[in-house]
Amino acid sequence: MEKEWRNYWEKDDALLRSELGCPGASSPGVLEKYAGELVLMPVSKRNPFWSRTADWRLEDSHFLTAHGRPPASAAEYARWSRQRQAAALALAVGCVRKRFPAAGGVILWMGHDSFPCAVNTSLIDFDGAPKPAAYAIAGIFGGTLAPDNA
Repeated sequence: MEKEWRNYWEKDDALLRSELGCPGASSPGVLEKYAGELVLMPVSKRNPFWSRTADWRLEDSHFLTAHGRPPASAAEYARWSRQRQAAALALAVGCVRKRFPAAGGVILWMGHDSFPCAVNTSLIDFDGAPKPAAYAIAGIFGGTLAPDNA
């Protein structure tokens, strides 16, 4: 899939990229903290925990393709999903930045989730901790992101 992403973004000629996003799971701690009476396993759209919000964000089939098996735990899925989100957004944002000034900018959707969703497009989780994608994007612009300024 990375080859397809890279091919797409390297050929992109948009003047501005707006509402750009990629799903990434909440941290294992957030998943456990807000699960309530729901169970975290299995990671599947058939599980009410993972399908209680917009389930298009759950990429369980991509995990299965990448690993040849379902996730062994919610934490394993969360780590994989968060790294996938970081890689996808870093690629997209990096390609747009390289085209500046031909590309005027990129607007990410969304910065912070207002509900503790299992999987969402935010860069900062519900409890205020930056996701790996936030660090990856900060690095593209030559900055650093400390947890206390997220």
